[in-house]
Amino acid sequence: MGETVFVLLTCTEEDDPESFYYFKQFEEKEGVILEVIEHPRLQYRVKFGQAEAVLYHEELTNGNNGMFQ
Repeated sequence: MGETVFVLLTCTEEDDPESFYYFKQFEEKEGVILEVIEHPRLQYRVKFGQAEAVLYHEELTNGNNGMFQ
């Protein structure tokens, strides 16, 4: 927890417009992990300024080398 992360756009507007625009609002914004949620699948509660999001592991990157490690 406390690690800085960024959102990966894991879908296109054509594939899944709802998810695309949800992720898009956090694009290029730095987030901080507040909580790790392990069940039913690995997720993180992330704070982006005033907003918070719950994102799956594969939807995050640390900005250095792809998916969040």
